[in-house]
Parts: sequence; C-alpha cells; structure tokens
Amino acid sequence: KDFLKKVKKKGEYFKQELNKIKEKYPKIIGEVRGVGLMLGLKTLVENTEFIKKLMDNKMLTVKAEENVIRLFPPLIVSDNELDEAVKKIETVCKDLS
Repeated sequence: KDFLKKVKKKGEYFKQELNKIKEKYPKIIGEVRGVGLMLGLKTLVENTEFIKKLMDNKMLTVKAEENVIRLFPPLIVSDNELDEAVKKIETVCKDLS
C-alpha cells in the first residue's frame, strides 16, 4: 500500500548518506545527483578506476557520462543493503584519497 512512499524515503536516505561521503571526500566526489533511487556520483577521479574498485568490493555500478557513476538499486532494496553500498563507496573513497 505504501510502497512508493517507502521507495521515496529510501531514495532520500541514500542520497543523504552519499552527500555525507561527498562532504568527507570533496576531492573524490564532486556531486551527488538524481531522483529517488536513480542516483549518480560525479567523480573528480577517473570513474572507470572507481567502478573497478567498487567491483573489487562486490558492488556493481554502471559508467555514465563525464565521470558519473550510476547507482540504480532495485525498488525493493533493503535499508541494510543501502548501508552496505554506502560503506563500500566510502571504502573506495578512502582507497583513492
């Protein structure tokens, strides 16, 4: 019944957590963009390297335009899975800084 409300809330949470990483690593992530759970990270480093490191951490992403990494989790993603993704992204930022 409240499925879309939950999706919207998860998207807001995910974007908020990604923005925290952006603030912590401003030389790695330049912008968090997108709507809902369709988000992108504009990286200030080569996105292919960032994606490779995410894959090494068992996280799949898609390369998009101009150093953007597309994050597109399923609508049924759990909060724990979003937290796991955030941790993996932060780990890669630490590795690249």
